[in-house]
Order: sequence, then structure tokens, then C-alpha cells
Amino acid sequence: MCQLLVVSAIASQPVRCETEVVVAHYHENLSWIDQFSCPKTVQFTIYTKGSPKKLSRSAKMLTLPNVGRESHTYLHHIVQNYDTLAPWTVFTQGARPKWGYQSFDAESGHLNSGVSFGDYLQPFPNGSDSMFVMTAASHFPSNLQLNRYSFVTEGSEKKQLSTRMCPDKWTPWWFENLHPHRTKLEHEPSMMEFYHKFVARDVNNGSPMTLAFAQGARFAVSRARILVRPREYYAALLDQVNKHINPIQGFWMEASWYDIFHPASLQAKHSICKTPSMPESGVALNFVDAMKNVVPREWDSQGNTISRALQAYISNASNSTSTTTEPTGGQSALVSPATRVLPSALALSLWCTAVGAILFVV
Repeated sequence: MCQLLVVSAIASQPVRCETEVVVAHYHENLSWIDQFSCPKTVQFTIYTKGSPKKLSRSAKMLTLPNVGRESHTYLHHIVQNYDTLAPWTVFTQGARPKWGYQSFDAESGHLNSGVSFGDYLQPFPNGSDSMFVMTAASHFPSNLQLNRYSFVTEGSEKKQLSTRMCPDKWTPWWFENLHPHRTKLEHEPSMMEFYHKFVARDVNNGSPMTLAFAQGARFAVSRARILVRPREYYAALLDQVNKHINPIQGFWMEASWYDIFHPASLQAKHSICKTPSMPESGVALNFVDAMKNVVPREWDSQGNTISRALQAYISNASNSTSTTTEPTGGQSALVSPATRVLPSALALSLWCTAVGAILFVV
């Protein structure tokens, strides 16, 4: 039996069931894959939409058109392999897995603090037929956003808490006018429209909902869990993301993956994670002020990792960013920049600069 090599000291144990890792790739360096590949137990399948810097020696590679963000890659794999899916499938972007999120950068790792990539490779953890570590949440239609506290504070969660689906602690609710959720074009569907028509397939009665999700779209699901939905269901979703390099539906998909695979536990009907109460005043902190509330008191006093880039950004932003609040209002992670082009390049650039400074790992 092959021994899985896990660089992180957190988890190093053998993989005892067939696992396939589906990698959505553009130009990220994939040399990290070889340390996790294990013949007969862990197979990597790379779907590339660009020119790779360095491909794995042990993975197979397929080429796809550069459309639809990572959701197009994942759905393509499901639709094309519906009858031959691996017992356990891990879906991930191409960047080397590591803590946190560095916006508009192919090296963003999107791991929660205290979680290793090897954790996702272990089939059926604690008897579960899926593994979702929720690092973000969005409220719709208001587009207010949350992040898992340990996603922005390295060292604040450790096993077994770190691998649980829901956290014990979130950041405050926050908004950002330049967030991609707020750049929807007039002809594009809203999240509420998309979710009810293509994900839940029910009537959109306008009721607010909060969706917890894995920022960066990394998760693992069993074959049986995927097969809960018919192939036609996934094909209809694929049709929504196969025409444009950066459809808004790609952002909506990122927030919907749990509900896609769990039709009996739709978050529009019942929340799966306990989140902070919505601001009673109907207003929320902007992103900068929300992070200022989190960083100085708690990161420094607890001795957790704090980014120098974050400290500098908070200081500079305090002098240049408005602290006005607005009606409660979304969350989605940016992915590999080369897999998409946002409607407003200027808005994206500004937003990425802000968020990247906040969640930059140094």
C-alpha cells in the first residue's frame, strides 16, 4: 500500500480508497501535485485552459476552452464521467494548497488554518460522504459577506475544529462595493434567480438566504453523493458557464456547490452553519472597518500570524477609504485570474488590491 506524502505536519497517513483529484488549471505551477499522487489510490486529472508552467509527472492532462471559471471544469468532469466517477473526488484549483487567500494571484492556497490538502484526500472522513470546510458565507439578496475567522487569522483553528464544516467564529458582516458580486451586468441573472432556477429548481419567492461555502471552491464528494442528481442536472448547469470566459454564474456556482450536491439540505430552506445576526440597523461595516475590528485586538493578543501587508493596508486605507455603511448586502472568492475577465477591469483591479492586502500570506 502506497504511503501518501503530506508535507504538512498536521496529517500524514495512508490513503486506503481510490481518490481522483480534479484540478482546474490555467498557468499555475503544478509541481506540488507529485507529492500527493499515489499509484492505485490517488489519481490526479488536470484540466488546463492555458499554458502550464510545469505539469506533474504523475497526472493525466486534458485541455478545455478557457470559459466558465473552475465551475466549468468541475461540471465538465462530472458530465463526461458520470458513469465512471471515482469513489471519492476532490475538486480544486491549480494553486499550491496553503493557508489563506491572496487575491488575483495564482499562488492563493485557500486552505483554512489547521487544514492540509491531505485531509481532502481521505475518503469518507468520520463517515461523511462529502468534505466541505466553509470559509465564507453570503447573504442574498443583500450581498453582505462573512469570512471564517481562521481563514484570515492563521493559527486560530486546529484539528479537529479546523476540518469541521462550520466554524465557531466568523468575522463581522461586511460589504465591499467593488466586490464581483456587485458587478453583475443588467442582462445577467441575479444570485436569487440563478439559484432557484438552476440549483434548487424551485420557486423564487424572494425570501432572503445565507449560503455558506468553501471560498476558492475546494471540496470533496463521494460518487454516491454526486449521483444524487441526474446527469441532466449537471449538464444544465454546465450550459450556464460554457459561453463566456467569466460569467457571473461562475461566482454564483462557487457559493452553491454544497446545495448542488445536497438537495435534501438546501440552505435556502435551512441554514447549515450558525452565522452572526444581521446588523439590526440595516447597515454593515465596509470591508476595511470590519478587518480593523478583527486584526489589532485579537490577532496580536493571541499571537496568531498577522500579515505585514495587512497592517500597512489598514493604516493606508484608514486615510483613503470611506467608512460609510450601506444597507445589508455577498461573498465569493476570486479564482485563478487567467480563467476569467470581470465585467469591469478597473473595479476588479481596485477590489483585488484591497482584498489581496488583507488576506496576503507573508
